[in-house]
Amino acid sequence: AVRQSNQLKQWLIFFLHGIRETAENSIQVFKDTLTLKERLEREVLPRFSTRRQKNAQVLMQYLYQVPVLDIKKASSLLSLKPNTAATLVNDFVKYGILYELTGKQRNRMYLFKDYFMIFKQQDQ
Repeated sequence: AVRQSNQLKQWLIFFLHGIRETAENSIQVFKDTLTLKERLEREVLPRFSTRRQKNAQVLMQYLYQVPVLDIKKASSLLSLKPNTAATLVNDFVKYGILYELTGKQRNRMYLFKDYFMIFKQQDQ
């Protein structure tokens, strides 16, 4: 249609506006992610004992890659027994990092909600 009606200039302007908007949204997601990361490192991670700091940091890094997990995944990721991993995940829930999604007693799934919402806001 562009070739037939010779509206290449208008199409390019439209296309470039789309690229600009996408870039601006990406920059905002990056800034919001950095702000969240800094806040959690400053306010939440220090609440964990020195012995548990490393596991808490590894779990946090994983959540930025995959913002949903269960106890089984946390256990295998951290090479911990399921009960120990569950304690760490429950602390993440208590500190507002993770939110339980299923409402069940078994096979619970947890969401890194604040991080997820950064992307959801940009999607709207």
